[in-house]
Amino acid sequence: MISQDFTIYTSEDWAATIALPGAGDLTGATALMQVRLSADHPDDLVDLSSTPDSNDEGNSFTLNVGAKTVALAIPQDAVAEFVPGSYVYDVLVIYAAGARKREAEGRVFVKRGITDAVRADPVYVLDVGGAVLETG
Repeated sequence: MISQDFTIYTSEDWAATIALPGAGDLTGATALMQVRLSADHPDDLVDLSSTPDSNDEGNSFTLNVGAKTVALAIPQDAVAEFVPGSYVYDVLVIYAAGARKREAEGRVFVKRGITDAVRADPVYVLDVGGAVLETG
């Protein structure tokens, strides 16, 4: 099993690839990932599945059978809702024959972003040959 930690910021998308070098044949397998305050905490911050159409809108979690990796993507508007702190995660693989094995684990450190994502939107300037007018 591999251990990999992440530091993410509430002002950014979270995109990452996790290698599963010790995994067996992933053909027909499903990968699951949860992020929680602790392993025994009842609520999850993130709940992802490689099963198509099973994640919250905008989130993706893809199992690459040949490369033995999972790739996750969570957009900034969802990450912005994460409370800064320290969390744990793991990736559980359910193999085609039914065996279940944790193939990755680690910590997720959520930090508050400094730059306000709303202010980072572009400002459009209309030049009419006189005073500058901002629109947007």
